[in-house]
Amino acid sequence: MQVRIIPKILHFKKPAGTSRGVYHTRKVWYILLQKENRFGIGECAPLPNLSCDDLENYTDLLTQSAHQLLDTDNFDLASLRDFPSMLFGLETALLQLEKNTFTLSNTPFANGKQGIPINGLVWMGTSNEMAKQIEEKIKQGFRCIKLKIGAIDFLEELKLLRGIRHRFSADEIELRVDANGAFSPANVMDKLERLAELEIHSIEQPLPPGKMNQMDNLLSDPPISIALDEELIGKNTPQEKRSLLDSIHPQYIVLKPSLHGGMCGCREWIAEARQRGIGWWITSALESNIGLNAIAHFCASSISPIDSQTLPQGLGTGQLFLDNIPLPLEIDQARLWFHSEKEPDTTLADGKGKLGQVYMATCYGMLPYPIVQLFLMIFSNGVTVDEAGFYTTVGTITLVYCAILIIVAMGQIHEYRAGKNLLFTLFSIFAVLVEVFILLLFFSMISQGIAYIVSLVKEMLFRI
Repeated sequence: MQVRIIPKILHFKKPAGTSRGVYHTRKVWYILLQKENRFGIGECAPLPNLSCDDLENYTDLLTQSAHQLLDTDNFDLASLRDFPSMLFGLETALLQLEKNTFTLSNTPFANGKQGIPINGLVWMGTSNEMAKQIEEKIKQGFRCIKLKIGAIDFLEELKLLRGIRHRFSADEIELRVDANGAFSPANVMDKLERLAELEIHSIEQPLPPGKMNQMDNLLSDPPISIALDEELIGKNTPQEKRSLLDSIHPQYIVLKPSLHGGMCGCREWIAEARQRGIGWWITSALESNIGLNAIAHFCASSISPIDSQTLPQGLGTGQLFLDNIPLPLEIDQARLWFHSEKEPDTTLADGKGKLGQVYMATCYGMLPYPIVQLFLMIFSNGVTVDEAGFYTTVGTITLVYCAILIIVAMGQIHEYRAGKNLLFTLFSIFAVLVEVFILLLFFSMISQGIAYIVSLVKEMLFRI
């Protein structure tokens, strides 16, 4: 099995504002696996200053995990529990390697028969910017709207929420808010009571992690339902998960595989939550479409009849990036859909190069030929007929050298081994010969057709 790690910087279409700051770019690492003709890709996407595995030596640790994967064809769950984003990327890559497709589940969602209901996310910004986003989400048909709060004045945020509630009842539009830990123990109860007046469905992480269990009155009788998010980060063992849920007993938990233990860790959270009657939904954590696709299929396969299937999930972040990877994911009528018939095909012979790279490499490979020909033209003015063989030999050697340069360049661009590169070269030569034959046949037929028409016209003119 071959393993590659590719770092990539994603660029947001618009700045993504949270109470922790504003994101303009997003760094991720892709894990590419290849075994014979099968491939798998996973995304490792730790969030800066939030993920428990946001480490300076992240690339080195990920490389070590990849080498372990090469040695054993699997990963060690125990050693990766403290590195959830790496675990999620490796899980996804192995799952896709096994299925050899981006269709990662056997569900109505994967078959394109059922979309996953999602919320419309309103990012932090100025009051006017957030109001504009709200109107866009309503026009797009979202019936669950989630607002990031805590960055601007709380009264302005209440005004925005009140504007929605005056137009739509709680039955018509569900409102969620996400504070990202922006409130303090001194003001949290007052703010929650004011939010409760607007029939808010739930608030995610009102207090910073570690502060929730200091508020007995908040835990015993919260004005609105509380959903834990950042509080779950770093609770990576089953025992830690049980202890947290038993001490706080929230109404909901928000699960993000990149932050909360990968897919296997989220399965543990779901099992513990079900035992305690705690609701849950799954949210992406600013991954590209590679991660979002895996999360969506995981979400679709995790929902069971004992869960509320109409509970909107947080999977609407796939359209945030300018340089996202195209996958058959689509948002329509507040649902995320997967269209397997639009799944991208692999390139011919699994080549990694693009047409522009092939063109540039070919141009560089042919560069010695015109240079040598220039000197040969000058040299030809001073040689005799008997010395013409030297001229021809040098020209032939130059052509062979250029061909070798092009073949080696194609191997580097497409990441082929020597045998596969030679086979690909022979196939390319054969394809070119076939194309030349077809073109010659085409032009021959055209010339014969023209000759027939000309002779026909001459015959008609002669008879007239």
